Amino acid sequence: MRNYLVILLGVLFFTACKKDDLDNTAVGKGKGFVVRLFDNDFGGKESRSSSSMNEGYDFVDFYIMDEYGTPHEGVIAEYNELTSEIVADGLHKGKYSLLVLAVRGDYSSDGATISKLNGVSDEWIRFSTDRDVPLKSEYFYLKRDFEVKEVMTDNGMQEVADMPSGIELKLIVGCIDFNLVYNNQYVRTAAVRSDVTLAPAVYYTSFSADGKYSGRSQADIKPLVLDGSAVFYFMPTVKGDETAANVGKGNFAMQTRNYMGETVVRNYEFDVVDVMPNYRTQVNLKITHPDDSRGTLFVTKKAYVESDPKLILQDDEPHSIYTNPNERSFSTVEPLQLSFKEMDNGKKFHARFYSPREITGVTVKLYEPSISQEYVDFAYFDSIPAFGDVYLDIPLLGKSAVFRTESGKQIKVNELTWEQLKGAKLKIESENPYWQKLTKIKYGYEAYFALYAGDPTLPNGGGNGKWKAIRPVHCREAVAFLINYSYMVGLPELEKLIHDNPDKLHDDSRNLVPPEFVLAQMRQGYRLKVGLIDASEGFLGLGGIDGTYGVYQGSYTHHYDNYYRAEALAHELGHVMGYSHGSDFTNGPWAWTLVNHFYVDHLHEFPVDSWKYLNSRNSKALYPTN
Repeated sequence: MRNYLVILLGVLFFTACKKDDLDNTAVGKGKGFVVRLFDNDFGGKESRSSSSMNEGYDFVDFYIMDEYGTPHEGVIAEYNELTSEIVADGLHKGKYSLLVLAVRGDYSSDGATISKLNGVSDEWIRFSTDRDVPLKSEYFYLKRDFEVKEVMTDNGMQEVADMPSGIELKLIVGCIDFNLVYNNQYVRTAAVRSDVTLAPAVYYTSFSADGKYSGRSQADIKPLVLDGSAVFYFMPTVKGDETAANVGKGNFAMQTRNYMGETVVRNYEFDVVDVMPNYRTQVNLKITHPDDSRGTLFVTKKAYVESDPKLILQDDEPHSIYTNPNERSFSTVEPLQLSFKEMDNGKKFHARFYSPREITGVTVKLYEPSISQEYVDFAYFDSIPAFGDVYLDIPLLGKSAVFRTESGKQIKVNELTWEQLKGAKLKIESENPYWQKLTKIKYGYEAYFALYAGDPTLPNGGGNGKWKAIRPVHCREAVAFLINYSYMVGLPELEKLIHDNPDKLHDDSRNLVPPEFVLAQMRQGYRLKVGLIDASEGFLGLGGIDGTYGVYQGSYTHHYDNYYRAEALAHELGHVMGYSHGSDFTNGPWAWTLVNHFYVDHLHEFPVDSWKYLNSRNSKALYPTN
């Protein structure tokens, strides 16, 4: 923040005054004043969205001038940026004027020149005559005449300034506020071009201390980029010259795309009027578009971000959330969870993605017999981020909507109801290579996360015997491993490996287990209660037929490229399959040389083919030791 002080006597003093110290007449040391600066609403019918009072200013230049319009000598004055107050002292009987120029923003970004004043008619601020873009900052001005009089008080005659405790500054600039109203919010967020061309106009470029404008701009304003509602500041348009007035027709141009790759260009004309100081001119445009009635939610990256998305299983997620199965659980055959939910802020379409990688180009198709005998395109995502979680508006709910069916027909649904959506079937389609691998997962594992009496807020995880508290960094890695493992058990290469090694499949009684039975066990839909093992107790993992499942930290972070670390994960899955330490599925070749080696050697073929997606090895959320 930059603060500009004008000291007229060369002597500086500092004071901090509270609002309670001010009365109707501001007096400082009996020969001056303390006055707070503020600005309120624009003039005219269209007011600012909220008062700027007490927001403060980034730059303040002020003068106290005598009745002849020259800077008055013998005054000690300063601006206190913390309280937005001017404090002056050393004034005597006479007539004066307080002149203030204040800026909210950085005036240097507008190329403004602010000059020292020698008189009230001097130019104070000037902008370039070839400026062709709006101003970035707000510029305020005040000229307040006041008088210092001798007044009889209890302490005898005193010199008192008739200055109020607060004075309001006015903008020397005006603004044009474009308010674009859309029938379908997904049309707005699908815009690839959205700009306004104003009618030719001439703007003042200079402002003097006595409040007069001068100078003329010589360049037309470049097209303004709009997005929803946008406010643009300008110096006022020149008066008294019809060729200079900012009147005539302006144009709003918009180019949009839809989820099928088609583009539409639309132009909208509007009337443009003069820009006046301290006045907001609002241009309201109701946007009609061919896609207004389209029921498909076209979720561009912009639409996704504007829907206030979250990321699940992040390091700052409370353990009361990530260890609650009702809040965080998933199946590897359904990593992208879709549903319709009634929220406090409306009825929403919910998409939550248990995945260390993003997907792109995702179409969600919906089947509901009362809508169509075919699936229809209900939503399209440009992309869904890793561990993304978003609730989306359904703007045409309760209204007629047009959908595209799988056969390419356009059908109109007279009223899209909540009951239709809640009872509908959904399916996901995408050509994304990563998603194509996920669709090949046929034998799913379900998982949720448990603390096992640990405490993740403690530096050591609150170890409880063999367990310590799992943290989100481990949960994310568990998701990665289970996605890969579920994908692996369906591969024909693994099936061949198991069939080619029937002599390495002994149970606890050292009886051979048929390969087909082993494969069936590996492909069984287990529900795992995933935790973290405390390796300091001498254990690297724990597993049980009841779904108990956990490994130490090093296995979660290095399962991608380390046989030993991957073996621990396979070993515990052997316990989940029902085997004890006397079997090959825990302390034997199934875990030690078949599954773990196949996993690491074929990782490049798996959906999560690198540890770098999560980069957990470098996470500060890890415990200090494994």
